[in-house]
Amino acid sequence: MEPAVRKGPGRPRKNPAAPKQVTVVESTPVPVPETELTPEQLRIRQLEDQLARSQAAALDKAPEEVESTPVEEEIPEGAILIHVASEAFSAWGTTFYRGQELLIPLDSKAYEFTKDRFGKTWLTWDESTQLERWKIVNFRVGPWTGLGYSDPAAAAKAAKAGRITPIPPRI
Repeated sequence: MEPAVRKGPGRPRKNPAAPKQVTVVESTPVPVPETELTPEQLRIRQLEDQLARSQAAALDKAPEEVESTPVEEEIPEGAILIHVASEAFSAWGTTFYRGQELLIPLDSKAYEFTKDRFGKTWLTWDESTQLERWKIVNFRVGPWTGLGYSDPAAAAKAAKAGRITPIPPRI
């Protein structure tokens, strides 16, 4: 509620020029050159860099555990089958496109990366939860039932790079 200001006789009026709330945004700190660091600070920086590199390497390995499953096959026990419902969806450092199916084993690192700090995974979210969190439905649980597609150029590029990519669903 805006503060009221009395201007002469009569009822108080709202102050049209009331100050608006201001938020202070902290700037990103400028990194200190290594030559100006103490040996202890330098060691901390090296350990932080080593940790970041090992976490990035773990993310690079995770997509290999995600397999593609044709619609006709049975979903194995201990795995979740989802299909991409949005135009594109990024997970595990890879972009997946509408209709691609992903089979994620529950005992894999890829599944572990989907958990938050409370141990809950986003793979079980229904459409309303996705809309609430992301404002879009990115995937649905179960096989893709729409028309399929194929992209030979993308498959050749992925094979050359040594990545395992989902096979487009069969029509």
